[in-house]
Amino acid sequence: MARRRTPNHDVNDGAAPAERPSEAAAQVLIVTPSRLGRSRLVGALRGHPLVVTHASNLASAREAMRERLYDLVIAQVELPDGSGMLLAQDISDAGAGTAVMLLKQNPTLDDAVAAMRSGAVDLISPKVCGPDLVERVASALRRTSIGRRQQDRITRLRKVCRQLNTARAEVSRQVGSLCNDLVSAYNELSEQMDKVSVASEFTSLIRQELEIEDLLRTTLEYLLVKAGPTNAAVFLPDTTGEYSLGAYVNYDCSRDSAEALFDHLAGVIAPRFEHAKSVVHMEDNAELADRLGPDARWLEGNGAVVFSCHAEGDCLAVVLLFRNDRTPFAANFLNVMSVLADAFGRQLARVIHVHHRHLPKDKWGTFGGAEPDEGLAA
Repeated sequence: MARRRTPNHDVNDGAAPAERPSEAAAQVLIVTPSRLGRSRLVGALRGHPLVVTHASNLASAREAMRERLYDLVIAQVELPDGSGMLLAQDISDAGAGTAVMLLKQNPTLDDAVAAMRSGAVDLISPKVCGPDLVERVASALRRTSIGRRQQDRITRLRKVCRQLNTARAEVSRQVGSLCNDLVSAYNELSEQMDKVSVASEFTSLIRQELEIEDLLRTTLEYLLVKAGPTNAAVFLPDTTGEYSLGAYVNYDCSRDSAEALFDHLAGVIAPRFEHAKSVVHMEDNAELADRLGPDARWLEGNGAVVFSCHAEGDCLAVVLLFRNDRTPFAANFLNVMSVLADAFGRQLARVIHVHHRHLPKDKWGTFGGAEPDEGLAA
């Protein structure tokens, strides 16, 4: 590659440098093999704030442009190694904002069209000189200045657009996260409102029941309304710590063996879940076996829900609901079961206190071994 020259030196032929203008001078490259043509152009432009560099062919012009950014290139169409239009096309494709003026003897309309298509801003005859040439050069430099300002503005706008796009993506991410949080909060609030509503409804319903039989009946009826058709049983502890059947609902068990089944489940289910602090849901045989071991055969083919009711650390009742696992319990019902367990436990404690307030607490048991409520058996 040719040695880098100072701005005022000819790239190829070592012509004498022009007078160095001010720092704000425009950079101009003149590409023509004719010394006379170069001299005429330099002479016409002398005295104006321009830094003029010379090149005699297409290759040296391209080399000069790789070393420096020019504001204006004045190139002859007919060059020894190609056409000035190729140079104009290179500059246009590069998008550097450099204006190109082409020189051609006796240019025609077709030449002008070809020049414009190659990216040149003007096509002039080498015979043009004086004020006309200066004005056309000045016009080309104005186009360069405007184009570069526009290019700078486009560059800044693209940078701003990238920043805005990054900000938009971040805002979108945060909005999406906020929406998800709002949906979660709404679902949690809706679930809490459902629980509050059910608790208020159930508490007001059983608050008036001060007899154990009425309380068990009302509770099971309410559970059936919320759960749908299901087998259900309430197991109550006695003074010996064992559990017996307090009340039950038979939905699809054999009528002849239903009570015997529920009596047996009192000894199977209640002791295992009397200390459970939350509702236990066993959806299928696998979960039944995991929880109940060999006794899972008594509920084989069913899904079951169990919860215990406590007051002051004592288990007051264990409630079991079960039905065919092809008809699972609804999620919204399972969500409110803990509320029902708490309300039922508080009312049980209240009923015990009312019925046994004349006895020492260690003699209360539950209800002295209440008989199962036959009226609820179906």
